[in-house]
Amino acid sequence: MSAYAQGAEQDSLQQKRIEKFESWKWRISPYAWVPAIRGRVTTPSVFPSQLPEPPPPFFDFKLLVKDLRSHLKFLSVISAEYRSDRFLFAGRFDALVIESQPVFILESLLDQTLVDFALYSADLFGGYRFLTDEKVHLDGLVGLRMLHLNVGVHTLVFGNEIGATQKKTYWDPVLGARLKYLPHYRWELIFYADITPIPLESNFSFQGVSVITYHFNPHFFLAPGYRFVGHRKTDDEVTYFDGNIRGFYLRIGFQF
Repeated sequence: MSAYAQGAEQDSLQQKRIEKFESWKWRISPYAWVPAIRGRVTTPSVFPSQLPEPPPPFFDFKLLVKDLRSHLKFLSVISAEYRSDRFLFAGRFDALVIESQPVFILESLLDQTLVDFALYSADLFGGYRFLTDEKVHLDGLVGLRMLHLNVGVHTLVFGNEIGATQKKTYWDPVLGARLKYLPHYRWELIFYADITPIPLESNFSFQGVSVITYHFNPHFFLAPGYRFVGHRKTDDEVTYFDGNIRGFYLRIGFQF
C-alpha cells in the first residue's frame, strides 16, 4: 500500500472516530469553580435629596482563592446543552455564597473588612453553527442572562463599623460566540466569549471561557478550564457592583 493510500486510510479512520465522539445530542456538565473576586460597591444614600451631594463613599475588596477555603458556604455550577444538526440550545446555572470573609486592608491589623458575597446566575441560549469543518466548529449564540448579586462590605476601624450593602437582580440580553478545535478525536479546545450588546439593567457585562476537554469514551469527558466574568452596574453615582470574578474550574461531563 502506498504512503498516500495509508494516509488517506488514517484520515478516514480519524474522521469516523471524531464522528463517533461528536454524535451526541445532550451534554450535561456539573463542575467545580472556586474563583477569586475583586470589586467595588458604594454606600446608598439613606436620605435622598434633590440638592447637590458629595459622591457616596466606595469600598474596594478582593477575595483570593486561598481566602475562600474556610468561608465558602455554598457552591453549585452546572451546564447543559442540546444539539440538533446546526441548531443548539444551552443553559447554565451558577450559585456562589461566601459569608463573613475577613480581609485585611493595607496589611494593617487596625482596619479589617468583612465581606459577604452571594452570586446567583442563570443563562439561557439559542445558537446556530455557522462553520462545521472536520476540525473547526464556530457557533453563534444569543440569549438572556439573569444575575443576582448580594454584596456586603463592612470595615472595622478602631471598633467602629462602616460599610455598604448592595443587592440587585439583573436581566440582560447576551450575544456570544464559541470556537471549537478538534486536534484529535479525544481532545477538544474550546474558546467562548459573550457580552451584553444592548445593556438593559447592567452598564456592561462580559464573559470569557477557555476549556481543554479530554474524552475517555463517547459518553464521558473531563474538562479543565478558566473562566472570567466581568460586571459593571452603576446608577446615579451608586455602584452596585463593579468588578470581576475569575478562576480555574473543572468540569465532569456526560454526553449521549
